[in-house]
Amino acid sequence: KPVGATPQRLMAMRENKSYAASMLGPPSSIIAKREGFVRLADVEESIGPYQAAGFFAERRWAEEHRELLTRFLAAVIEAQRWLMAPANKNEVLALLTKQAHLAPEVAAETYESSMTRPGGFAKDAAFDLEGFQNVLKLRAEIEGSWGGHPPAPDRYYDPLFYESALAKLKSKP
Repeated sequence: KPVGATPQRLMAMRENKSYAASMLGPPSSIIAKREGFVRLADVEESIGPYQAAGFFAERRWAEEHRELLTRFLAAVIEAQRWLMAPANKNEVLALLTKQAHLAPEVAAETYESSMTRPGGFAKDAAFDLEGFQNVLKLRAEIEGSWGGHPPAPDRYYDPLFYESALAKLKSKP
């Protein structure tokens, strides 16, 4: 039975032994390991690349608000650059501890995992097209979406908005 996002799945495994396994991402995967749960496999090892996070808008809205969306994506890219800059590590750890309510050691392990492992933070918040293709393939195979045949990624992903945001940042003084 579906339970929700990663934190809810960890809570379900704690509270109900019939929830015997789940795909968890950091920091929940780190907390689970510290609580004695056994890691069965890594996502990348088991199913290949996986684009887990993203921002979504209807195509028509995106076209009608192109400049706003470009500015938003430029801000996301700048935030990702700040987040990944080694000089900001201590401040990022403090934010993880305070805002995500993580123990300092869990925050540190989450940070390291997110910065160094596949599926973690990507340079310039780049979209993992191969990971997205794999998500579509898995949804088709497991859930039967699209009659079992995944659509082309460009049905859902248009790189032009992201590319415009990168160009906007390159032209900044």
